[in-house]
Amino acid sequence: MRPESGILWVTLNTPPLNLQSLECMAEMEEIVSQAERDESIRALVLTGSGDRVFCAGSDVKEFPALRSNFVEGKLRRENDVFTRLAELPFPTVAALNGSAMGGGFEMALCCDFRIMSSQAKIGLPEIFLGNFPGSGGVMRLTKLVGPARAFELICLGRSVDADTAIRLGLVHEAVEPEYLQRRALAMAGRLAKLPRSAAGRIKALVHSATYETAAQSAVHGLHLDRNLLH
Repeated sequence: MRPESGILWVTLNTPPLNLQSLECMAEMEEIVSQAERDESIRALVLTGSGDRVFCAGSDVKEFPALRSNFVEGKLRRENDVFTRLAELPFPTVAALNGSAMGGGFEMALCCDFRIMSSQAKIGLPEIFLGNFPGSGGVMRLTKLVGPARAFELICLGRSVDADTAIRLGLVHEAVEPEYLQRRALAMAGRLAKLPRSAAGRIKALVHSATYETAAQSAVHGLHLDRNLLH
């Protein structure tokens, strides 16, 4: 936490691959819970430790022990954490310091802005394990790039480099690795200076616009505007 700036800086630190272990997800759940309650936070940056991997997804070594209770033991909890991350009432930035694969990319999709190292790759390779992105990635990716492109990326398990990620609209920008943290902090600083309530309500409106009709969004907007006045 950088209290003087209102920025919460979160680093995934389970090297060497920063996997989404059960322990890591429990810690993320606590961080998100605290962020939801802390009105001094106006922006969040999520990144990974090291300079090669943001997050390589789930720790498959934990799967055998979860076989009889995979949905409740892992998937439902992970979905809840990701949804709450996506719905935080202030802007969030994913600083992809390295490759983001599988659940790692799904988690990055929960953030409002994504900045990527020019040396990184991102993708959803679950198909090669006979699986699919189970923590909201299918829905979020489809809303972001449309069904045809989402089907291509998910069904073929295609990973893409930074230039392609920008062209497809998967990330907002790419920078050289040595400038990533500085750029992410600058963006978060700019976001943190915005009125928190207004930024949060704009975020809610943009999210709602992906599944509501124009009329529904207008009603939703009026409701948010009334709240903003109080």
